[in-house]
Amino acid sequence: MKYQDRLICIKGNCDSEIDLEKTGVPFSQLSYLSVEGLDFYLTHGHYYSYEKKEKFLDRKGVLIYGHFHVPYIKQEGNMTYVCVGSISLPRCGSKASYGVYFDHTISLYDVKGNLLKEVSV
Repeated sequence: MKYQDRLICIKGNCDSEIDLEKTGVPFSQLSYLSVEGLDFYLTHGHYYSYEKKEKFLDRKGVLIYGHFHVPYIKQEGNMTYVCVGSISLPRCGSKASYGVYFDHTISLYDVKGNLLKEVSV
């Protein structure tokens, strides 16, 4: 796979081990990435989220996930919690959505490109 060394793959709550093994790409429950001096934690959201934030109470950075399929951004203490929602299966009347990070700003958009929420980090 041409870009395998550049992918960060997160295991979801419905992904089976056998299916993941067949991809040949490593998946994790929680990945860490440092960008422009910011700590980013990437996860599916069923183990770590705003609702399950105990592991992040003494950290500083951004936790990004999508498990709930509803887009939101919450800031508490030194952490920013970002649920990017879902492009294919939005829930609770939310729009299909995704997130973008650029220049210390996290933005949530619907699939038509309309800004839903934005926060500086």
